[in-house]
Amino acid sequence: MEPPLPSGVPDAGADGPHPGTSRARMLLRGMTRRCPVCGERRIFTGYFRLKAVCPRCGLRFNRLEGQWSGDIGINTIVTFTLLYIVLLGGTLLMWGDVKVGALAVAALAVVLIFPVLFVPVAKTLWLALDLMMRPLQPDEMTGPGQPAA
Repeated sequence: MEPPLPSGVPDAGADGPHPGTSRARMLLRGMTRRCPVCGERRIFTGYFRLKAVCPRCGLRFNRLEGQWSGDIGINTIVTFTLLYIVLLGGTLLMWGDVKVGALAVAALAVVLIFPVLFVPVAKTLWLALDLMMRPLQPDEMTGPGQPAA
């Protein structure tokens, strides 16, 4: 269970966006589809769609125009890394008798299935990374449950 959030706008200190939130914790929350600031799990309205605001801490998820190009980049990087691992690992495992058809099927599965499954994780992971690079500003928070301005 996450500790209660301090009242007011979180302090963007060295620990993270609010006291007690380390960068490692923010990344872990991002990798598990949770709000990087408070750890709230109910931040998606569907599999692919984030709510506008975190229902617990009031973080506005859309912090800047064009922000979500970062999650596409993360998804692409992770997908290509996984594809590289599958191709290299498969080639090494079948060394001497490489079955190109089997490798092609595995590669196709990685390229077609993984990016779709990884979309929500990429969104919350990018949000955590963005918060680390660009700390919260007072206008990026609303009260919990309040609509974003």
